[in-house]
Amino acid sequence: MSNFGLKNRIGAALLLSLLAGVLPAEARAQSPTAGASSGTSSSSPGAAPKSKAEVLALLYKVYDQSYHFGDAVAKLPAGDWKFGGHKRDVFYEKAYAVRASVTALGKPWDQFYKQPDDAALGRQTLSAIHAVTTQMNEFLAALADTPGASEVAELKPMATAVAESENDLTPYVSYLEASAKAPESAVSAAASTSPPAPPATAPSQPSTPAKAEASPAASAPSAVTPAPAQPSAETAAPASPAPAAAPATPAVTPVAMAPADVQALLYKIYEVTFRIGDLAGSLQADKWNLSSGDRAAFAAKLDALRGTLATAEKARSDFYKHPDDAGLAQTTASDLQALNPKLDEFVAALSGTPAATSAPEFKQAGDDLKALDGHLDPYVAFLTAKSQPATSPGGVALETENIATPESIEPLKSGVVEAAPADQEQVKTLLYKAYVPAFRLKDMLAQEHPDRWHASQADRTAFDDASKALSDRIAELEKWRDQFEGHPDSLEAAFETYASLGKLIVPADVVGRLVGQYGNAGIGAEYGQRAEQLQESRDQIEPYLDYLLRHHDHTSGAIERAFVACENQLGYAMRPGVQQAVSMKNINPVFQGRGKSTVRGRKKPAVRRVTKPASTTTPASH
Repeated sequence: MSNFGLKNRIGAALLLSLLAGVLPAEARAQSPTAGASSGTSSSSPGAAPKSKAEVLALLYKVYDQSYHFGDAVAKLPAGDWKFGGHKRDVFYEKAYAVRASVTALGKPWDQFYKQPDDAALGRQTLSAIHAVTTQMNEFLAALADTPGASEVAELKPMATAVAESENDLTPYVSYLEASAKAPESAVSAAASTSPPAPPATAPSQPSTPAKAEASPAASAPSAVTPAPAQPSAETAAPASPAPAAAPATPAVTPVAMAPADVQALLYKIYEVTFRIGDLAGSLQADKWNLSSGDRAAFAAKLDALRGTLATAEKARSDFYKHPDDAGLAQTTASDLQALNPKLDEFVAALSGTPAATSAPEFKQAGDDLKALDGHLDPYVAFLTAKSQPATSPGGVALETENIATPESIEPLKSGVVEAAPADQEQVKTLLYKAYVPAFRLKDMLAQEHPDRWHASQADRTAFDDASKALSDRIAELEKWRDQFEGHPDSLEAAFETYASLGKLIVPADVVGRLVGQYGNAGIGAEYGQRAEQLQESRDQIEPYLDYLLRHHDHTSGAIERAFVACENQLGYAMRPGVQQAVSMKNINPVFQGRGKSTVRGRKKPAVRRVTKPASTTTPASH
C-alpha cells in the first residue's frame, strides 16, 4: 500500500503542474468562495474552473482518484482479518457501496466530459461525485474499526482529493446553471419591471435635456456675458443653480497595462460577480412568508440582477480573452456600470424580507466591484484613445504616410494556408488523456509479483522482457510528452510522442495476457483496456501530427522559393554596377631549362652543351 500511495501522490503532483500552465497567475493565487448558506461546502483552495481544459483536467482527477480508491479497496486482505461478524458485515456492505458509487459515477462523468457546457450533466456528475465522497467517508469510518485500520492513512488522501475536486467543480456547475437561466430571467424581468421614473426637477430649471447636461465648457460663455445693471428677481433666481445642475465629470487619465495585469484585474472582477450571484442563489425566497405582490416584486428584482450579471460576465469573459480590444473594453465597462444600480435596487428590496441580514454582504460586494471598476476605467480610456485617429493641436486629423512596398518584392508566404486541427490547450488535454492510462500501467506494473506465480521459466522470461520494455518505453513517453507539452509546434516532439504511444501497446498486451493467466484475471484485462486507451490517444494525436508535417513541407518550400527569387533579384540588381571584365595581356612564358632526371634509379648525366664561340673576323670575299 505504501508504494501505491507514493504513486498516487506523484500523479497528483503531475496533475497540479499541468493545471499551473492552464490558469493565469492571478487565478492560481485566488479563488472565489461559495456561499456560506448554500447546500454545498465552500470552494477549496483551487481556483474555480474557467476553461474547458481545466474542467476536463478536474474530471480526470476525480476519475483517477476514485478508481484508485476502489482498486485499493478491492485489494484489501479482509479475508485474513480476524474481526466480529457484525463488523465484518458492515465492512463488506460499505466496501460494496463505495465500489457501486464509483461505477455509477462512470456514465454521467463520461457524458459531462464530452459536453462540459451542459448544466444538467454537470449537476448529475456533481451529485454522483458527492455520493462517491459520502461512501468513501463511510467506508473509512468502517475500516477504522477493523484490523486494517492502518490502511486508512493511505486511503484518506484519495477521498480528500475527490472532495476537493467536488468543491472545485461546484462553482463551475453553478455558473452553467445561472447562464442557462439567464435568458428566461431577463425576459421575465423585462416584462415585470416598469421603466424608472425621470428625476424630479425644480420648476425654475429648464426642461431641455441638452441644457441640463451642459458641460462646464458650454456654460462658460454665459458666465462672462455682461449682466444688466439692475437684474430682476425672476431672471436672477433660475440663473443661480445653473452651474450646480451640470457638475464637472472628473477626467480619467489613460493608463496602459500589461495584458497579464488586465487579466488579473478581470479575474478579481469575476470573483466579486461570482460572489454576488452565489449570495443571490443561496436565498430561499420561496420559503419566505411574503404576500403575493411583495414576492413578485422581489422576484423581479432578483431576475433583473441575474440577467445583468450574465450580461456582464459574457462581456468580461470576451474581454479576458482579448485584452487589447477597445470595443470589448467599452462593453465590459458599460455592463459593469449598469450592474451597480441593479445591485442597489436589489439591496433595497432585500431590506424588507427575512434575509435582510445578508444585505451588508451585498453592499460590500458592490463596493468592491465599484473599486475594481475604477481601476479598470483608466485602461479602457487608454484603449479608447489608442483606437481613435491622432489629431494635431489645431484639431486636424493627422495622416500617416503610407510607404508603398516595391512591386518586385514579394512577401514570404506558403502556397497553402491551413488551420491547425487543434489549438495548444486541446493538445495539452490530449496529452493528459494519454498520460492517465500510461500512469496506470506503470502503477500496476510496480505491484506485480511474478515470483509467486506457478509459471514456466519461458513465461517468466517473457514477462521479465515485456515488463522491462514496457517500463523503459513509458519513461521514454514521459520524456517526449513533457517536451511536446512545452512546445506544441515541435515536429520532432510530436512525432516521438506519437511513436512512443505505439510502442507501448505490444508489451502491454503481453504483460496483460501473462498476468491474467497466472495472476489476477481482472488486472490482466485492465492491461488490455489501457492499451486500447493508448491506441485511441495515438489516433487522436495523428491528425495534429499530419498537420505539422504538411506545415513543415509548405514552409520549407516557401523558404526555398523565396531564396531563389531573392538570388535572382539580387543578381539583376547588381548587374548594372558590375564592371566589365578586362582582358589580360598575353605574356610569353620563359622556360629555365629542364631539371635533373634519373634513369633507372640513377641520375642521368647532364648533357654538356658546347657553344660555338662567336667569330671575331669577317669572312673573306671571293
